[in-house]
Amino acid sequence: GHVPGQMGLWVRDQHDREVLLCADAVWSSATWASLQWPAWPTRLLMHDWRAFQRTVHRLHALSHAHPELAILPSHCQPSLDRYQPEWR
Repeated sequence: GHVPGQMGLWVRDQHDREVLLCADAVWSSATWASLQWPAWPTRLLMHDWRAFQRTVHRLHALSHAHPELAILPSHCQPSLDRYQPEWR
């Protein structure tokens, strides 16, 4: 939804943890975790608002289906800090 053709990457890290690098699919983990939508002006930045909403719902469902999975948006420092505290 944010930009066309955006992709994520599901990998295992050096500690054998599953990680989804979801890039700019969301900017904050609160968006997918509790379906907290960005402020309405954000829609102006979206290439496709409905696709963005579908992606958020997919991430939300994925987080419930795979609670062990770390979903890391590129711009969500709290998520990155929780995942890898030594990166601070």
